[in-house]
This record gives sequence, C-alpha cells and structure tokens, in this order.
Amino acid sequence: MGLPLGGAVPIFISSYVLLVSFVVYLGCWHKLLSMSASLRDRIRASLLHTLDSCGLNDKYLVKVEYPSPLGSAIRESERKVDIAVLQKDGKPYLFIECKEQKTSGSTEDKLFRALEEAKRDRLLGVHSIVVFSGPGFRQSYERWAMVEGFVHEKYASLWLERFFCRR
Repeated sequence: MGLPLGGAVPIFISSYVLLVSFVVYLGCWHKLLSMSASLRDRIRASLLHTLDSCGLNDKYLVKVEYPSPLGSAIRESERKVDIAVLQKDGKPYLFIECKEQKTSGSTEDKLFRALEEAKRDRLLGVHSIVVFSGPGFRQSYERWAMVEGFVHEKYASLWLERFFCRR
C-alpha cells in the first residue's frame, strides 16, 4: 500500500530544499551587495568632502546608482554607475565604479568588465575610474588593475583631490 499523499511528499521535500537554497542565496547576495555598498559609501563620503573642501559644491551634483545614459559597453542593456559626478546642467563629468573583494572569488572577473566600461565612458567624453579595495584580490590582479589605471581605495582621496582641486 502506498502513501496516502502519493508523490506529494518528495515534491514537498524538494520544494523545501529549493526554498532553503534560495534563502541562503539571497543571504549571500545581500552580503555581496553590502560589501560593495560600504566601499561606495566610503568613496562617496571622500568625494563629498573633496568637493566641499575645494569649494565645488555649487558646480557638481553627486548621484549614487546613476543610470548611465551611455548604457553598457558589454551588454546591450542599461547600466547603473556606482557614483556619478554631474555638472549642474546634468551632463556626466566623472563616473566612479567601486569594486570590493573581502575574500577570493569572482569579483576579479568583474574588474575586466569594469575596465571595458571605463574605456568606453572615456571614449564618449566622460571621465571614468574604478576604485578597488579588499584583501580578496590576488596580488597579480592588483598589479594589473593599477597598471590599467584603477585606483586603490588607499589612494582614492588623494586622487580625487588632485583631480578636482589642483591647488
């Protein structure tokens, strides 16, 4: 004699496993987003401080998660820039992408995409940098990133000051 529920028990168990897996996935995704957001928040704070100390608050607007009018260089889709500095007329002046990696993982691959996006931004007339941070990047990737013009978080404040203030 079979179970009164027929095949419902295995379906219920596999649905439960799928639900638990999804919840774990969301937890990891949230952690990755918050890591990126923390670097973005630190760079934004440094940028705002730089603009204020250089007396440029009336010249620029700073936006977070800015939908780029240039789109993506890699995918034919929209793209959100971590930090955008806009001129008062709304024209993009500087895009800043933030990449943070606390443990080894796939973010290193994202550096290659970020480089392509930054190159395209520059070709289309918008200054663009990538700021990176975290012990999860291998030393060879850090060297490659610096040679390609990426800015390590350690030097971001100095970079922003030199770019905007030039006193």
